[in-house]
Amino acid sequence: MKPYVAVDTRKQSTVISAENTLTLDGVSVAVDSILFWKVEDVKRVATELLDYRAMISQVAQTSLRETISGMSLAEILGNREQMDQRIRTVIADKSQDWGIGGIGVQIRDVRIPAELNDAMSRNAQAEKEKQARVTLASSEVAIAEQIVRAGDIYAANPAALKIRQMNLIYEMNKNKGTTILIPTDLANAMSGVIKAKES
Repeated sequence: MKPYVAVDTRKQSTVISAENTLTLDGVSVAVDSILFWKVEDVKRVATELLDYRAMISQVAQTSLRETISGMSLAEILGNREQMDQRIRTVIADKSQDWGIGGIGVQIRDVRIPAELNDAMSRNAQAEKEKQARVTLASSEVAIAEQIVRAGDIYAANPAALKIRQMNLIYEMNKNKGTTILIPTDLANAMSGVIKAKES
């Protein structure tokens, strides 16, 4: 029997991994994470635990697998903080009488099968294209509504329509240095609009 046991009370980290573990919805994933912990009760750790480092590592490993199997893939990928908290809680519950505390967990990486990753990428791309089409359609509807409103205004006020035509002709040719030939009926209509405004 050793006359003494050396116990490190500094904050420590342990890498824990789970390979080929099934999620709640049956997807095989591999997860790498880091466990942070420290010895808080030196006497208990020294007298009641044979190998405290190995024990906390093993309980963290099993807790990681249990947590993965209790979550769906969407939950794991979409909310790592929630997963961190779940693993931390499970480890703390299992090791609460060991004299070990300051437990924290940080997920470093989640890996899924390549074929599933490809399928998810294609699905995400399809969803983006769908949203783009919806946005474009909404814009077209808004434009059509504005055109209908403009048509109603011009129908009720022919003078406004003629002024708009004059403006469009000017805008299309103002930087081209070209001569504009205006049909006789349009020129007469413009003249009438100008006279109406002057009177």
